Amino acid sequence: ALLQGNVAQDLKWRPEKLDESMRIYYQLMQDHPAQLTVLPETALPTVLSQLPGGYLEAMQRLAARRNGDLLFGIVTGDRTRYANSVIALESGDRLGMQQYDKNHLVPFGEFIPLDKTLTFLQRLAPAGVSCTPGAGPVVMPIAGGRADVSPLICFEDTVAGLSRAAVRAGADIL
Repeated sequence: ALLQGNVAQDLKWRPEKLDESMRIYYQLMQDHPAQLTVLPETALPTVLSQLPGGYLEAMQRLAARRNGDLLFGIVTGDRTRYANSVIALESGDRLGMQQYDKNHLVPFGEFIPLDKTLTFLQRLAPAGVSCTPGAGPVVMPIAGGRADVSPLICFEDTVAGLSRAAVRAGADIL
């Protein structure tokens, strides 16, 4: 199931809208059970560590109804390093998590070029912090090991080298 919450971009990052986004995606998962559920880039507009307690477990339980897995986009990191990430929640008895950090970042959207040299450019980044790129393709076993997925975030699917590297690393699904 590919689930799109259709949350308006100009409202998405407002802190008071987080609960609404969480409810939307929970309801969509409830209404569309699948063996693999994929939510969009930064579907949950917060940092992973700031999600309310129990929310990931509740989402995992929804995915587990079909012995399924969930892939969703969220920001990860701390006050010094952030990443645009995909988290894979595995079905099963415990909360198993895998993470992919976007490798090919958008200039002036996810990082500020030369921000260490031209420090005035730091003001252009949200909260004055740039994202850190990931190390490259990550292959995540899903569906009880029956398939391997390599996430691509946003326009990364247009970067042929990333797709080829993921397939060479063993991905069955991009």
